[in-house]
This record gives sequence, structure tokens and C-alpha cells, in this order.
Amino acid sequence: MREWVSVAEAASILGITKDAVRKRISRKLIEATRKDGLWHVLVDRDATGRDTAPTGAEEAAPGPGRELVEALNAQIEQLTQQNRALWEQFARVSATLDRQSQTLDRILALPATTATRPEEDKVADALRQQIDEQAEQITKLAKALEAERKQTEDAEPKRRGWLDRLLGRQ
Repeated sequence: MREWVSVAEAASILGITKDAVRKRISRKLIEATRKDGLWHVLVDRDATGRDTAPTGAEEAAPGPGRELVEALNAQIEQLTQQNRALWEQFARVSATLDRQSQTLDRILALPATTATRPEEDKVADALRQQIDEQAEQITKLAKALEAERKQTEDAEPKRRGWLDRLLGRQ
């Protein structure tokens, strides 16, 4: 039975969205008319079989592309399961991250302590002493190198540039 219905009803009957119905109207794939500013679509309810639940015979009806539809449905199911698994994994990772963030906030809220164990103090003092001794040795070496550089400069006559020699300048 063919009848004129609104875009929303046509979408429901055909099992598609209202936008898809409008697109089919613009492509002139379905018969439609505009009345009082609203689109009305001519739909054959008997041919669509969408207003009633499909029977087993309709589901198993052979036709071109039936195998492709079944393969696509299987792929959709597989992708749906993968999607669900990924969302579950995301939820677990998100919960772990939240817990770690809360732990970090608690750690940062703790007062800073300078109390250490005596063994650590002894090691730290020994390291500081070694660093101080090495710094003194480096300072002594730097002074010795500077003195040696000055002696070398004083021992060598100062070379004049070629322009000074040419013009007879000192």
C-alpha cells in the first residue's frame, strides 16, 4: 500500500535518517512533493517491510550481495567488540592515571624534610670535602698556568705587524 507520509515517518519506515530521506529527495531517488512548506514522501509500506518485524524467510532470502552484507555485518560486530575492548582499556588507564595523580598531589602536599640519617650526613660531608680540595687544586693550577703564560709573553719579543714594520712604528 503506497501512501504519502512526512519525512520523519518515511525515515522511520525506510530505516534511515531524516537527512538521508532529504538527500534522496534532492537526488530524485524517491517520489516526494512539497505541501504547505513541508515535504511529503510516497512510501510503499508493503514493499519496505520495515513497519513489521522481518520473518525468517525474509532474512534468509537469497539475493545479489547477500554474502557481502553478511560479511559486512560480521566485520561490524568484530569492530564493535574491538571498540568496546578499547573503551574498557581506556577506562582502566584513565583510572590508573587518576590514582597516580592523586598520589602525586598527596606527596607534593607533604612538608619538606631535611632530616637525614647520620650515615648519609657523613658521606655528604666527605664528598663536600673532596669537592673543596679539588676546587683548591684547580685554582692553584689556574694561577700557575697564568703565571707561566705571563713569563712566556715577557720572554718572547713582541712581534710587530707588517704594517708597523713597513711604517717603522714601534
